Amino acid sequence: MPIVLYNGVDSWTAASRFKEYVQGSEIFGEYIIDFRYFLFDLNRKADETLMRSKSLLDIIFMLDKTANRRSMEKALKAAYDEFRSMEKDDRTTLVNWIRYILLNHVRDKIAKDKIVREFEQGEVSNMMYGIDRWVQEERLEGRNEGKLEGKLEGKLEGKLEGKLEGEKNKAVKIAIKMWRKGEEIDDIVEYTDLSKEEVEEIVKDQVKFKN
Repeated sequence: MPIVLYNGVDSWTAASRFKEYVQGSEIFGEYIIDFRYFLFDLNRKADETLMRSKSLLDIIFMLDKTANRRSMEKALKAAYDEFRSMEKDDRTTLVNWIRYILLNHVRDKIAKDKIVREFEQGEVSNMMYGIDRWVQEERLEGRNEGKLEGKLEGKLEGKLEGKLEGEKNKAVKIAIKMWRKGEEIDDIVEYTDLSKEEVEEIVKDQVKFKN
């Protein structure tokens, strides 16, 4: 049986029958394959119902739908209450889900191992503190990286602009020398890589300067 697990905030509005996804399905009438999937709308299932359930799947659903710190801590405490009496395989599955899904944003392996260990020991408050601390450190690191990137980018841009300006000034000086020696404007453009308009402007300035 096809099942769709949905945990979005808005109501599910997509078509629920297979043939509705096939363009021109009406042409085939009753001969087209058709079926309806089962929609499990996680956010329409009451928290209390999930928390009372002893099913591993419902416990994972309960953790997955937490929207803030308070609801996450409450869900983790309820999950640990069931965790203590679970079969070994279910305990392993739940721990792995916490490690790889709930804590997927924690890149530091040592920090992640410590947070998972605190759950296994029932120290949910310490676990939440560890998550909070890690998030704060990541934000601080992100800000510091942003500042460093900004400084480096500024330095590189400054060097590039200075280099380009220096090359432009050098080309202008060469253009002036060539014009004073009687070279044609097209030849000056080809040699210096300046645009024709730029060379003509340089020539005008030189004529004014002479006069």
